[in-house]
Amino acid sequence: MGHFSTYKKLKVTHIVWNLFAEIPKSLIISIDERSSRDSKKITAELTNVIEEKEVNENSKDNPFNWPKRKKWLTLVVLSCGAIISPISCFLFYPAVLEVRKQLHTTSILTNASVSIFIIFQGIGPLGCAAYSDSRQTRRHVYIFSLILFIVTSVICAITNNIWLLILIRSVQACGSSALHAIGPTTISDMFVSEELGNAFGFFYLFPMFGPLVGPVIGGYVTEYLGWRCKVYNLTASKIGLVFLSPALGYMLGSVIGGKYTDYVLRKAKRIALIAQQKEIEKIIEKGENDTIMLESVQVEPEIRIHGIWIGVIIIPTSFLAYGWLLENRISIIFPLILMFLGFGQILVYTTMFTYLVESFPTQSASIAANLNFSRQLVAGLLSLFSVPIYEALGVGWTFSLVAFLKIIVTLLVIVVIFKGEQWRLKFKQDFNLN
Repeated sequence: MGHFSTYKKLKVTHIVWNLFAEIPKSLIISIDERSSRDSKKITAELTNVIEEKEVNENSKDNPFNWPKRKKWLTLVVLSCGAIISPISCFLFYPAVLEVRKQLHTTSILTNASVSIFIIFQGIGPLGCAAYSDSRQTRRHVYIFSLILFIVTSVICAITNNIWLLILIRSVQACGSSALHAIGPTTISDMFVSEELGNAFGFFYLFPMFGPLVGPVIGGYVTEYLGWRCKVYNLTASKIGLVFLSPALGYMLGSVIGGKYTDYVLRKAKRIALIAQQKEIEKIIEKGENDTIMLESVQVEPEIRIHGIWIGVIIIPTSFLAYGWLLENRISIIFPLILMFLGFGQILVYTTMFTYLVESFPTQSASIAANLNFSRQLVAGLLSLFSVPIYEALGVGWTFSLVAFLKIIVTLLVIVVIFKGEQWRLKFKQDFNLN
């Protein structure tokens, strides 16, 4: 980490596992504070640290210094608010046929209303993120987006024109997705590196209720009250029930993914600290009050990527099996089981999201918004072109194509493992980022 010159002096009075309990000497260690949030706090499982901080860093207004209860209460509120984005999307799915019938339109336009909503869920947060990072504010973004969502929802409920519905739904998407995309930046403001994965996993737990309850509620409301009551096929209600399987998988993946990525990081730090044992012993035995670099304890963010391997095996395998089971009209129970394995996707997403936010902590809002934009853009385009692709290739080969694309993306992620640090440091240098 010789690229940086600003360090904090930390006085390490004890190393875990009591490696040097018989030698009551202390050691001054130099830690690169700018490389990642790891330097904000060396996990308590590794060392007991007393840091010489400035008075303002100890301020109660600093989210890092909030009581644990306040942090988790804030996290719960953010997670509950983030459910607006997925539930406003999934509520609409079972009503597509009814909307087409009542508005006297075509299937292409009703499908377009869904696709455009998904795409604008990715576009909307881009402006919010830029404002949030430049003005260092989150609250104003949250308030504006919620007001925008409420107003557009009312307009959608009373419209009688498909073009107006598409237009207003696109604006509604911007309002609904801001909290879902910007919320993680608030989390990165509160939690240190060793806690980020678990916090992100919990944050995405509540939004996963959207795919769980949205289609079910939407299906029954459409069947018995009509689509306008919710604005947010089997009968609409039964179609909604099908979504229970992937939603439960997403929720499981959110919890497991967050905890597992933190586990990978802590394990790497333990190994790194053990590797430094002999060097630390030599300094203590000499009685020197010397300065060393504890680089290995500050493991690079790329180490988190190793938490994706379970997911990258599950994803293409389940897509491939799902497609050919449908092609051969096997009992619906088996495709539903494979839909539950969607938890592999969330496991990978949580890991990669944590990695990106940790790599650029001062630009977390922009990182979250751009990642959300990429995800929503791909999802929207795939939903728009899924029918033509299916008609051209058939179900089995369509899902085989998707599985192949997943493998290609995995290969690109492997490249990031080896080149990520180099690219990250160059990007920070080129754009003068901390």
